[in-house]
Amino acid sequence: MDLCGHDTMADAMREPAKTLRLPALSRGLDFIVCGVPRSGTSATVQYLNACTGLRCFSELFHENADHAAIRLPEGLAAMAGDADIPANKAEQARHWLDRYDTEIAPSLVGNKMPAYYLFLGRVLDALSTGRAIVCLRDIAGIMGSYNARARRGTEWHAGRTGMFAGGEQLVLLKALLHARDRDLLLLPHAALLHDPQATTEAMVAFLSAGTERAMRIHEDQVEGVRAQGAEKRAAHTPLNATEEQVAALFQTDGLQALFASPRPIHIRDLPAPAAAEMAALPSDVVGYLEPFATGSEHIPNRHFWPAFCESMAAGELNPRAL
Repeated sequence: MDLCGHDTMADAMREPAKTLRLPALSRGLDFIVCGVPRSGTSATVQYLNACTGLRCFSELFHENADHAAIRLPEGLAAMAGDADIPANKAEQARHWLDRYDTEIAPSLVGNKMPAYYLFLGRVLDALSTGRAIVCLRDIAGIMGSYNARARRGTEWHAGRTGMFAGGEQLVLLKALLHARDRDLLLLPHAALLHDPQATTEAMVAFLSAGTERAMRIHEDQVEGVRAQGAEKRAAHTPLNATEEQVAALFQTDGLQALFASPRPIHIRDLPAPAAAEMAALPSDVVGYLEPFATGSEHIPNRHFWPAFCESMAAGELNPRAL
């Protein structure tokens, strides 16, 4: 039995009985994957792509793009020949364009972009199914990963350390409260670690419900993703005093139980303690973090602060009144 009192995965995945209309030829996206960076979004893409009938791009389309205007295969073709976009993005577009008829056309197709949570309502309205998988992870693990990346400095701002993970987690959780009437599957990182096979089955059931799409999970590929993740997983980096203070916001009983859930949970079944604790979190993320960021002895933190404020202000929610 899970946090919500479900005895079976089928009970937890209560989906509408209606049949959804999906495009046959030129088509848009069907679903998205999002979450605070380092919360398991990349692993989720790998598990989804281990299933016949599901294909998920990795950060191919920007979170702030007009998703109602995205068309496939036209969008892939445009990216594949665009010399002005990053080479890895053009290469990914060519990869999927070459496999369009065999893998994309017959599948439910999504895109992973961590920061989709900033534009959740707008993007969900543009999807054929209106569905999203939202990855969740205990804040200590995310903060430790932010710190490790900031130290390496490769494609990651040296000032984007653990405290900013806390700020992004605040915005994500408040966005979920605003989206409780949406079709969202909350995917704790703990569920991926606990039972990748069952968790992949739950994701497939959620995404395919009502679509009449044939799905097949390749267990050997799921195991391969699990093994690869185990090899890469690093120990948590110790947090400093500021990060410990920010992390304490999320270390309440209801939220900890949500992050540690061994099964995905539909947003409709969000446990009441977790929802209440989300609502009690600071609603002014800028005001809360500003003293920590601008007063930090780590100068790169101060340098990153304006970029953080700009990115949060670009979203649908007011970061001063979440």
